[in-house]
Amino acid sequence: MKARGFSLIELLVSLTIITSLLALVGPLGYRSVERAKAQTELVSFQRWLDRQGHDAFIRGNKIDIDWVSERTVIASVREREVGSKTLENLKNLKQDPFSFSVSGIPSRRSIDLQYDVGGTVKLTVTGALSTRSAY
Repeated sequence: MKARGFSLIELLVSLTIITSLLALVGPLGYRSVERAKAQTELVSFQRWLDRQGHDAFIRGNKIDIDWVSERTVIASVREREVGSKTLENLKNLKQDPFSFSVSGIPSRRSIDLQYDVGGTVKLTVTGALSTRSAY
C-alpha cells in the first residue's frame, strides 16, 4: 500500500520557496505603505495651510507661518500662536517663514518637502484662493 500525502522534504522545500519570495516582496510592500502615509500627510498639511489662508481672510489679520524645526510649523497672529502642525513622514529642509496677507494670499507660492522614504515634492500654497475645501 502506497502512502498518500507530502513528504517532509517536499514540505520544507515549498516553505523555503515561500519564505524567499516573501523576503523579496516584503520591503516593496512596506515602502508602498510608508509612501501612502506620507502622501496622506501631505494632503492634510496642504489643507491645514489652506485653512490658515482662509482664517487670515475671515479674521482680517495677517497670519505668519514659521517653522520651529524641520517637522513642526506654527501659525501666529501678532506673535500669538493660533495653530501648529507636526509632520511625521515629511520634512522641510529650507524652513523659510512666510505669511498670509489679510486677503488670504500667501507670500510664497510653494514649499519643498522631503519624504522620509526618499524623494521630494513641491507643495503649492494657495490659501484663500484655493478651490479645495478648507474644512
